[in-house]
Amino acid sequence: MKSRTGAALFLATLAAGLPAGGAAANPCAGAPVPSVTVNSPRPAAVYDRSKGVDDLTAMMGGSHVSGTGFITLGVTAVDYATSIRTNVQIRRQGSGPWCAYPISVTVDHGFSSAPRIYIARELREGTCKYGATMEHELRHLHIHEAGLWRARAAIEREVAALVRRRMPITGSSSEEVTRGVNGAVSEAVESAAKAVAAEVQRENDAMDTHEAYMAFSKMCQN
Repeated sequence: MKSRTGAALFLATLAAGLPAGGAAANPCAGAPVPSVTVNSPRPAAVYDRSKGVDDLTAMMGGSHVSGTGFITLGVTAVDYATSIRTNVQIRRQGSGPWCAYPISVTVDHGFSSAPRIYIARELREGTCKYGATMEHELRHLHIHEAGLWRARAAIEREVAALVRRRMPITGSSSEEVTRGVNGAVSEAVESAAKAVAAEVQRENDAMDTHEAYMAFSKMCQN
């Protein structure tokens, strides 16, 4: 999982004057909730029959993963990528400290390439084992896809919470506060994405237990 952070800067340096009400304007008094857009790239899965059971068993780490005496008939391979684009509002009142906060955040978090579903080439289409293996791998894929939607909501919540807790960021230069905003947003996005990824992993692991493999072995005779 990778993250790239960019920033488009909006600079507003305010004169140290008095507004109509007579009180000095404080450009760093608070930060509004930014606009957050989360895109979830989800290319269609590719089905691959190029590998045999030995190849797939090795891909899954051998018998210490699937269990002694079991072979792997299918594997679902999914890779993720995350990129972040942040528009930062920078302000300063007179010669005082600089401050900044995000006004919009765009996140692309999804599959970095098409998910690949491997079905062992030894399995013949139309057989019970082929159908059961395909159904099992499609359930894995569904878990990953559902995780993208959960990650989308989690990222939106985490960025909004970040602004409430820590924004605006103040510092001695525009560069310092810009780095601070970009770093904080990146941490928030990655934290949310990793939390959902851990949930997705637990759900996938729950499908691949010794008991599940035993039940699968008894399901089909061909």
